[in-house]
Amino acid sequence: MAEVDTQNTTTASTIDGRGAPAERPAIPARSRRGKSQSGGDYRTRNAKATVPAAAPNEAYLYEIHVDGVLRYIGKGRNDRMYSHMKAAKCTEKRCGVETAHLYPHLHRKLVESIRAGSKVQEIVVLGGLSDKEAYQLEKQRILEKHRDHSGQLWNTIDERFIDPQFLPERWDDAPEPIYRVPRPLRRLPDGSIYGSLWGKR
Repeated sequence: MAEVDTQNTTTASTIDGRGAPAERPAIPARSRRGKSQSGGDYRTRNAKATVPAAAPNEAYLYEIHVDGVLRYIGKGRNDRMYSHMKAAKCTEKRCGVETAHLYPHLHRKLVESIRAGSKVQEIVVLGGLSDKEAYQLEKQRILEKHRDHSGQLWNTIDERFIDPQFLPERWDDAPEPIYRVPRPLRRLPDGSIYGSLWGKR
């Protein structure tokens, strides 16, 4: 598995809507504490105040960090950023010891993180976006992170449908084997990658 990127200062290398690259720092968040049913401490960073009050319906790009490691990249409006931990805390209270059946991958890993007493941070990276801008930035960031640090993200990634330039040389821990293009990567005569459906109609 590729080396995990543990840098906790988050910036978004973006396109600012006019085609020009921009780099903007993450917005700091407030912290809060809680207890999981299993007795472990979990701590979340509440970035709710960072969503622009004047434009609550605008989209934003956000990240979820667990113990200082970037684990999820998403886009949303209003309180979307908090829905993952809200669902995970509900599941943690009623789920048995076994978690392998939980889906999607992010949900299972967040439940396990709560039980382990991990520090969870929810961070707004960039606000004031249109849905199209947020989607493009989310997609770009996910693909770049998958290419450079495969296995680090808990996003659902299906390699069959992504541009081959973002395929890492190794990906050993895909949550769903069907989502993983066979390794070693094999380029076909037409230039496509064996197992990839990218660009096919």
